[in-house]
Amino acid sequence: MAKKKKRIETTTLSVVPENEKKSWVDVAFIQAGVYICVPSLMLGGMLVNGMGLASALIAGTIGYLLSGLIMSLVGAIGADLGTPTSVIAESSFGRSGARVLVSAIFAISQFGWFAVQNVVCGEAFSTMINSMFNIDFPVIISIAIWGIIMLSTAIQGIDGLKWLNTICVPLLFIVFVVGMVMAINKFGTGNLGDPAIGEPMTMVDGIFLPLSFLACGMTVAPDVTRYQRTRKSVFASSFVGLCPAGIILLIVGVILTKATGEYDISVVLLQAGLPAIGLIILILATWTTNDNNLYQSTLGLTNTFH
Repeated sequence: MAKKKKRIETTTLSVVPENEKKSWVDVAFIQAGVYICVPSLMLGGMLVNGMGLASALIAGTIGYLLSGLIMSLVGAIGADLGTPTSVIAESSFGRSGARVLVSAIFAISQFGWFAVQNVVCGEAFSTMINSMFNIDFPVIISIAIWGIIMLSTAIQGIDGLKWLNTICVPLLFIVFVVGMVMAINKFGTGNLGDPAIGEPMTMVDGIFLPLSFLACGMTVAPDVTRYQRTRKSVFASSFVGLCPAGIILLIVGVILTKATGEYDISVVLLQAGLPAIGLIILILATWTTNDNNLYQSTLGLTNTFH
């Protein structure tokens, strides 16, 4: 009789067994899912509001490429040792320092991202339900429901992250691009050549903005890359996962901000009379990011509280 596959991850702080390792493609989908989110669009909006269209795209692209390199170098440690970031930190901070300080910081940071995006998703869901069906859906209930749904894949660990992102990432790429084209058809492209309207930003500032945006994600990269077999796989999954997703959303955010004055594609599509498509984008993009945030947060909490 075949052994029933476990649904909750138990490989938390221990070394990942060889039979649980994943291909670089699986991990690349997980990495891509993390950065397909509304804050990635916001990054494009911030860049183009501080510099010209071309400069924003160049600075953002360089920033993502550098982030991919740093993530690969940090993630390679996870592949070598097979353990998460909070355990790796023991070599520098000692067991107590890693448990009490480093793991707690990672846990709070990642859970903070989870909480913020969960609230944004819940509020937007209630707003769109009201707009589409004239139903007053309580925000607090919406937040709770979507938080539980996102928890359902995070608790399955790397396998839950893998199946969700394998399904959603290709779909989200298509929907984001199609949604951008539809928004441009609605609002036009007359504003693309307009000068920056925000506080001026230098090229160096623009390059470092994605780096600061991705700082925590780069640091905790071993939480996922520990499931890789080789350093070569880490470099492949990090660059293929992070850079195309980040750069495509950068372009979408830049163009939407210039064309419509709004970086959030779900809001733009709502204004364009396509709330259902905007709602799908918002939920799936938040889900693929937030279950990873929660997964990495709980790894830190597990180390902190044994």
